[in-house]
Amino acid sequence: MIATIRQAIDGLVDFPRRGRSSQIAGVRELVIVRYRYIVFYAVDDAAGEVRMLRVRHASRGTTGRLE
Repeated sequence: MIATIRQAIDGLVDFPRRGRSSQIAGVRELVIVRYRYIVFYAVDDAAGEVRMLRVRHASRGTTGRLE
C-alpha cells in the first residue's frame, strides 16, 4: 500500500496538475483509488516544486485542517 501511494506521489514530479482541484484554494487532491487515500498537495510553479501537505484516508473526508 505505501509503495503504491509513494509511486503516485512520485508521478507528480512529471505531472503536477494530475490531481483535481480541492475546495481549499491552492490545494490539489490526488486520489489513490485502490486504497481510498487522498494526497493533498500544492504546486509552486515559480519554484518548480510540489509540496505534500497531507495524506488522508477518504473516509475522514476532504475538509479540515491540512497543517
